[in-house]
Amino acid sequence: MGLQPTEAIVTMQYRNSMARLEGTVIASGLRIIGYFFGLLSIYAIWRDMTSPNQVSDAFGQFWFEHSPTSLQVSEAIVSRYVDPCGLFISIGCEPFLWHPLIATSLGWPAALIFIFLALIFLSLARVITGRNLRRSSSRSLKRSGERVKIEIIRNNREIIKNAKLGEIAV
Repeated sequence: MGLQPTEAIVTMQYRNSMARLEGTVIASGLRIIGYFFGLLSIYAIWRDMTSPNQVSDAFGQFWFEHSPTSLQVSEAIVSRYVDPCGLFISIGCEPFLWHPLIATSLGWPAALIFIFLALIFLSLARVITGRNLRRSSSRSLKRSGERVKIEIIRNNREIIKNAKLGEIAV
């Protein structure tokens, strides 16, 4: 026996709410990471403003001062396991992820890198929650919900008609 129309609506609403909840949890985690990078950027700007040097701290220097072992471990992991040229020997190319790309960004100002990372994570959280598409998606959900309700009403009217005709015929 299949689902009754009201059970189908409840099931669809439950699935939609669970998907919304999962997206909200992931978006909240990304938002927390983005805010953390935002706080790090404020700290890096404060360090640049209060330091007697005229030069702002480089991202690599900032990272090395606060956690030198994680810098070395991340270089080894990226070079050996993430970089496709380091991962597949048969490709025969030089590793390009750490030394040209990441090593270049280690020389940039730390505050700039942290602001960039904060914006990346906050925008990912915004895309996941669909804040910019919420109006159009809610309209389409409302329309599809109205269609389901209209079909249920039509089915109920047909059932009532058939029941009345059956009563008259008997």
